[in-house]
Amino acid sequence: MNIAISRNALCLATASSLCLLAASPGLAQQIDEASVRKQLAESVKTDPALRGAWVQIHRPADGGPITAAVTVDKSRSRAQQAAVNRLLAGLLSSRKYVVQRPVRELPLTQLLRHLQYDIETLPALAGSVIEDAYYELQGTLPGKPDKLVLVLRGRIAQSAGSESLIRDSIVKECKRLLKESKDWPGSSSEIPDFTPNSKGLDEVRGSGSAALAFFNRGIGQYVGREYSAAARSFASAIVEDPSSPAYRYWQIAAEIGAGNKDRAYRLLRPLLQAERSATPYEHVLWMAGTLERVQGPVRWTLEELKLKAWKDVEIGLPPSR
Repeated sequence: MNIAISRNALCLATASSLCLLAASPGLAQQIDEASVRKQLAESVKTDPALRGAWVQIHRPADGGPITAAVTVDKSRSRAQQAAVNRLLAGLLSSRKYVVQRPVRELPLTQLLRHLQYDIETLPALAGSVIEDAYYELQGTLPGKPDKLVLVLRGRIAQSAGSESLIRDSIVKECKRLLKESKDWPGSSSEIPDFTPNSKGLDEVRGSGSAALAFFNRGIGQYVGREYSAAARSFASAIVEDPSSPAYRYWQIAAEIGAGNKDRAYRLLRPLLQAERSATPYEHVLWMAGTLERVQGPVRWTLEELKLKAWKDVEIGLPPSR
C-alpha cells in the first residue's frame, strides 16, 4: 500500500524491506553530506523527542538513493520513527532516500531505568540522577553500523572532590548493565558498540530547602496512600540531601506501600550496612519518632525486612542485583 503525502511525497511501502521517500522532482539533487550528518547529530542531542535515536546515512557512489539506517528507543519507537522521518524529509528534501527496514529498536529507557535503580542502592552514588541520554558518533567503518558513545544526562552531587570517582562508578555500572543485556549489539563482547560517557552529568550542590519541600510533599502523598508518588518525592529529597536517613526510611516505607518489597529491601540493606557501626542513642530515638506514623502492614513489613537485612549483613551475604 502506497500513501502519497503533499509534494514531498512520503511513500510508505509497508510490505517492503525498504521505505522509499521521494522528494519534489524540481529540487537539486546535490546535498552537503557533512552538513547533514552534523545536523542529524545535533538534533538527536538537543531535541528531547529524538534522544535515544540515531540516523546513519550513506550516499552510494553510483548516485542512487541515500540510505538511512535508523535506531530508536524501543519504548518510544513509533513516535521516534515519525520524528526521524520529519527530520530526514527536512534535511534531505533535495534527494531521494530510503530508510532501511527493519528499524533497529534498542531498550534505552529500560537501560536508564535499571541504571537509576542501581544508583539509588549504592550509597557512594547518592545524589546522582540519570534523566536521559543521547548518542554521539565515536567512529565509522565502511559497511558497518556506526560505533556510538552513549552520553548520560542528569546530575551528580558536588562532593568534596570525589566527582570524578562518582562519574567513573556510574559509567562502570552502565557498562555492566550493557554487557549483561542481551538486547544491545556487542553486549557480549569486551568492547560494546555503545560506550557510556558521563560528560552530560552536571555537578550540582544539593539544596536543603528543596529536600524539605520534596519530603513534605512525600509525607502528604504517603498519608493519602499515593505510595508510588510518595516514593518518587522521597527519592527527590534524597538527591538534594543524601545525608538524611529519615528521607531514605520514608522512601523504603513508600516502596513497601506500593508493593515493591524487593526494591524496598535493596534500598534498606545499604542503609543498615552504613549504620552497622555504633549509632548515637539520640539518633535512635529521633528515628523512632520520625517513623512513628509508619504503622500497620507497612511497618510490619519494614521490621521484617530490617531483620532479614541485618542477618544478611552480619553473614556477609552479597546483595542481589
